[in-house]
Amino acid sequence: MKIGLVGFYGFNAYSDEFIVKAIQDAFNKEADIEWHVIGLLHKEYYVYPEDLDLIILGGGSLLGSYLPELTLYLAINDTPFVIFGTGVRDLEPEHIKMSRYIWNRASLIGVRGWVSEEKLRDAGFDTSKISVYGDPIFLLEDEHLIKDGYLKGVVRPHNVNVQWVVDCLNIIQGKTPRAIRVLKFASEQGDYGAKLGLLETYNEVCSASFWFGNRLHPFCVALINDIPSIAVEIEFRKVEDVCSTINYPYWIRPDENISDMYDLLMQNWEEERESIKSRIDVVRSDLKDMVKECLTL
Repeated sequence: MKIGLVGFYGFNAYSDEFIVKAIQDAFNKEADIEWHVIGLLHKEYYVYPEDLDLIILGGGSLLGSYLPELTLYLAINDTPFVIFGTGVRDLEPEHIKMSRYIWNRASLIGVRGWVSEEKLRDAGFDTSKISVYGDPIFLLEDEHLIKDGYLKGVVRPHNVNVQWVVDCLNIIQGKTPRAIRVLKFASEQGDYGAKLGLLETYNEVCSASFWFGNRLHPFCVALINDIPSIAVEIEFRKVEDVCSTINYPYWIRPDENISDMYDLLMQNWEEERESIKSRIDVVRSDLKDMVKECLTL
């Protein structure tokens, strides 16, 4: 089976590659797949092979993006198409018509969370088409790596005061004996910290003893791996969107008080950790059901 996976992929941005891993791992458990990953950021990567059996718009904040090549492909091909755990950007008026066509063309739809549904409903989309809620990152399983004692995180200089993020890390470190290790997920987007390989970075997240930062998907990977975590909202209400599906309250907006949030999380973590994992399991189960349904189209 030939599947085209469309998203912000193939540009050495590790958070997006985590989504590729999550989606491909889940589908590969159900079928023999020939994957064609189709990136969206540069025209030379807009390559749609012939005879695809399925197109997936998967993960990230893709609805509301400018997607002319995908729109054209869907208009001239009858290939089954699904929206798989995608979030909604701020819907610009000039992109609404294109986004609505893509929406209506989809045979199955999953969105990242309740915030995405709210934005779509307010823009007049038929949200009754949504059958699954949850980011596909939650298809990843707990890696069961030994925690290494580090407070880890990411500092992405995008729509946030970098010094405030650094100050937050220092405040957290002042409350714990852990040393800080900051990881870099995308050099071209200016992330601070150590640049490691993709698998190395993934394992670094999975083995953290605490996670903090302003990238969405490493925060989700940390939660999957039973790591107390606080995420910083960055854009499009994407952190709120993801947390809405797992009822996770430990995230903050830029310039809010990290000290109080950290104290509350650590006070409640032992009591809440199993409940959090159970809620993630529910989202994962729903996403796995959607994987199986996609393969029947």
